[in-house]
Amino acid sequence: MKLQKLFFLPLFLFFLITSAHAQIDDTYFDYMDVFELQLVGNPEISPDGNTIIYQRNQFDVMTDRRFSNLWSISFSGKEHRPITSGKSNYGNVTWAPGGDRIAYTSSEEGSNQIFVHWMDTGASASITNLTESPGNLSWSPDGSKLLFSKFVPGSSSVVKAELPSPPEGAKWEEYRRDGGGYVEDGHSHIFVISAEGGAPRQLTSGNYDHGSPTWTPDGNILFTADRSGNADLDPNNEQIYEMNIETGAMTRITDKRGPHSNPVVSPDGTLIAYTGYKDEFLGYQLTDLYIMYREGSNLRKISQAVENDVSSIRWADDSRSLYFRYTEEGVAKVGNIKLNGDYTEIAQHLSSTTIGRPYSGGSYSVAKNGRFAFTSGTPTQPAELSVGHFPTRMSNQQLTNLNEQFLKSKELGQVEQFWVNSSVDDFKIQGWIITPPDF
Repeated sequence: MKLQKLFFLPLFLFFLITSAHAQIDDTYFDYMDVFELQLVGNPEISPDGNTIIYQRNQFDVMTDRRFSNLWSISFSGKEHRPITSGKSNYGNVTWAPGGDRIAYTSSEEGSNQIFVHWMDTGASASITNLTESPGNLSWSPDGSKLLFSKFVPGSSSVVKAELPSPPEGAKWEEYRRDGGGYVEDGHSHIFVISAEGGAPRQLTSGNYDHGSPTWTPDGNILFTADRSGNADLDPNNEQIYEMNIETGAMTRITDKRGPHSNPVVSPDGTLIAYTGYKDEFLGYQLTDLYIMYREGSNLRKISQAVENDVSSIRWADDSRSLYFRYTEEGVAKVGNIKLNGDYTEIAQHLSSTTIGRPYSGGSYSVAKNGRFAFTSGTPTQPAELSVGHFPTRMSNQQLTNLNEQFLKSKELGQVEQFWVNSSVDDFKIQGWIITPPDF
């Protein structure tokens, strides 16, 4: 493996350059100005590549909370209009195979539920009455069913250490997960429901977490799980399973040390691609891209030339290549990789709606004809919507500019990149410095 470069990941950080509110010019970007911003997130392009649905994220200064709505725009940038409005949250958009409907989740009725929206009439309706929030929505190949996952409360299988008595007047903290908060008793399971609504059916069971559910072209499903019963003491060993949802028959496909994540079947049904690595119990390991035949044979890594973590994989419609996301020297990108490992960068400067933590990100989606949509931004521009087309290699175009008028009235800090050589090894360290306006 080639020597990797260490770097810090830049985000939309210009609001951090201000000091005390009373000491700054009114034209300088202030921390309260964050509540004026609108950010594009999670664009989903229709199967025919003509329409994009995206989340428009905003912040409510009165409740100090984020809210989002869904907007629709054509690939050409015309017909830009809202699908939802208000201060609820909308997300998890997924297109029906025929492009006539979308499914999404929303809290507009109180708790988070699954909704279906008909594109021709504009009608929307909730099709569930769940007590736990659903996620990972996907349509069956024939458009008749929806797959989703949700938490199911139950008895705890978490292994808790035997701790000594705490000091007087203190108590030990409950079990928590970094970035996830308190760990409730229960597990994540996979469900299926008719696209017309009704009672959902639980497909998985047991004291195991099941993730990354996805359909196969013939109507089975793939998912990941560590069903060894030892996941708490031996994490990062999820395996890939295939299930016949009619009979419940389940087959384990992988048999090597995990983790195996995000399995996706090729459109022709012959191959499975997934991301992962062989856990060697190190502080960090590169996440690679693998492919194998449907039954698990001829497993091979195809991302040898990619010196960065691979994520968000999607098959091209001809089953001859995959799209993926990666971050190179602080810049999030989308690439297309052939099955022989050759890859091409097709988009860069992806940007996410996360502005409070020093991580890169961004999202994208691809239509059957190679048109794609992605969130784009820079350290001085929040996430906007951009589009492109592969392999025609048309120039990528930005469709939205939601904050143009507001930012015209603000002076922003300047962001400069720098590199330094480590004094103890051969690593190069990348960093950024932000200077105040008029510095």
